[in-house]
Amino acid sequence: MRHAFLIGLGVMLCAPAAAMARPRSRPPVETPAKPNGDAGQWVLPDDYPPAALRNNDTGTTGFRLTYDETGKVIDCEVTASSGYADLDATTCRVLLLRASFIPGTRNGKPVASAYTSSVRWSIPDTDDDGEDADTPPTLPTAYKGQLVYTIAADGTVARCEAVENDGKRHEVAAGSGLVACPAGKTFPIPRDAGGKPVARRVTTTFSVAVDDVP
Repeated sequence: MRHAFLIGLGVMLCAPAAAMARPRSRPPVETPAKPNGDAGQWVLPDDYPPAALRNNDTGTTGFRLTYDETGKVIDCEVTASSGYADLDATTCRVLLLRASFIPGTRNGKPVASAYTSSVRWSIPDTDDDGEDADTPPTLPTAYKGQLVYTIAADGTVARCEAVENDGKRHEVAAGSGLVACPAGKTFPIPRDAGGKPVARRVTTTFSVAVDDVP
């Protein structure tokens, strides 16, 4: 009987060790994301803010784009300023309009992620006719937008806002935009019919129409 007890005890001691042995989980199968198209065409020379061109403002804007599972960019963050608000604002404005991604996957399912890079703003070289010597002109596209600002009851303008084709809104730096933003300027005090000072919202609408010619 003693030998039978010892053999039985040996089995009892070995059983938990066998139960602890588990197969290792496989690491997820991942594929990397990539820009959808040529990222070098997201920001073009024609995007240079007119006021920045006149002032010879140059610099490099670092940015971070966040995109969802479909590859659509849902947020743009300036991670390193060029030193000029209009260059930084223009960077995110055009990237939100043009950038998109082919998202990466994890175990066959697309995943949201982020992309970081930078835009170097430098004054384009021009030939004798004032045209860019290296970059061919781009075809115009249909566009409609608005510049909106409020003249306060004391005549001052605090900020301007642009409304793009798709309804997205963003702040416009003073002196920039297709119509120069008058932020920081003081207008004559607006008054109602009774002579009381009032605030007034000013909306300037501009559009570009491109039609085929038969």
